[in-house]
Amino acid sequence: MVSLDRTTGPFQVNNQSFTLVTHIQSIDRQPHDPDSDETVEWWEFRDGAGKVVYHQQLGVSLQNGSFDDTESVGARQLKTKLGQGILVDGSSLPSAPEYSGWFQVFGLF
Repeated sequence: MVSLDRTTGPFQVNNQSFTLVTHIQSIDRQPHDPDSDETVEWWEFRDGAGKVVYHQQLGVSLQNGSFDDTESVGARQLKTKLGQGILVDGSSLPSAPEYSGWFQVFGLF
């Protein structure tokens, strides 16, 4: 199994900088390979100084040399008339009909 951290951002929220870090586990193939069997084990936001300000553990479960479920997590800047933040979205697979997706919005008051 191969592990790596993937960084997205920085995202600017109220003049502060945040970066999304996803910790990826990959089986047998190289990370970033489109045919790779990979999953997000955990993800977190770090501030401009690198301090972890939010962390979420997703976990990894293996069976017969592949993941039971694969998790993906992404983020993008969110700007509305009411303010700005970061929209984080994720999904869990096996394939449909058991697909599940989620969204979280992060901002500062």
